[in-house]
Amino acid sequence: MINNKRVVALIPAKGMSQRLKSKNMKKFNGKPLIHWSIEASRNSSLIDKVYVSSEDEKILKFATQYKNIFIKKRSESLSKSYTKSEDVILDLLSIEPNYNILVLIQPTSPLRTSQDIDDCITKLENSNKKFCMSVSKYEKKPNWIFKMKKDRSSLEELNIKNSLSLNSEFYILNGAVYCFDINYFIKKRKIDYSNFTFHVMPKHRSIDIDDSLDFDFAEFLIKKS
Repeated sequence: MINNKRVVALIPAKGMSQRLKSKNMKKFNGKPLIHWSIEASRNSSLIDKVYVSSEDEKILKFATQYKNIFIKKRSESLSKSYTKSEDVILDLLSIEPNYNILVLIQPTSPLRTSQDIDDCITKLENSNKKFCMSVSKYEKKPNWIFKMKKDRSSLEELNIKNSLSLNSEFYILNGAVYCFDINYFIKKRKIDYSNFTFHVMPKHRSIDIDDSLDFDFAEFLIKKS
């Protein structure tokens, strides 16, 4: 809770994944990948209730081993590769209407900490924005980006030098934490990328596991730390 506003967290965890099979239950540093997001959520000082949403019975059973972790079994129709996060969020809010802030915590960001979560919630509350999202610094300069020609014969440089200051700092969403005002989200029914503040996370905590290479690199980082 923050300023008398109730905070609910949602960890969306499908059973199947396209690039890395069953990645949410794949052992990461000795424990299933989803464990690290559950622990970060449980250790938050501002979250009042944590839900794991999945269609997979193995994931749901695993989540119930943790004290004060609740489960939301979702339908197969909300577990497709094309399922939008917004629909999974609305599915949870249909049974939990009495909260003010929702935090979306993806299990593919195991190096994010409970402090990152609390910082996002606090920055949201201290701003006049309706969303707060975690970001990380993008080190590469945009003038190094090229695109493939339609006939795939060669690459051509993107013409962005004149529209962007190459001395500026650039940031990307890292997918680790999204938090937002629930009433505003229900009204818009989408994540509004024009109405957000941000929490900057260091590069070593910002990895988002999508494939086996990401997975191995993240394990290297956690063992190194």
